[in-house]
Amino acid sequence: KFTDCYFGAGAGYSYCRPYAPTEFVGCEFEAGFKMDARAAVTFENCTLDGVALTAENIATLVVSNTANATVK
Repeated sequence: KFTDCYFGAGAGYSYCRPYAPTEFVGCEFEAGFKMDARAAVTFENCTLDGVALTAENIATLVVSNTANATVK
């Protein structure tokens, strides 16, 4: 579980690939950040480039395996 974290490019990486169920609560994701959800991922009160993550725009962040993504 990640709470109030910032995810951006670091050491040349700007993606996340959770292999176990993972929760993101109050997290911010930098523009261009991508996620490959290999397991269930849940987002609660998170943003991508300052825009609230919703079920309608989650594919902007979760670029593969979107069926594993849930937005609360």
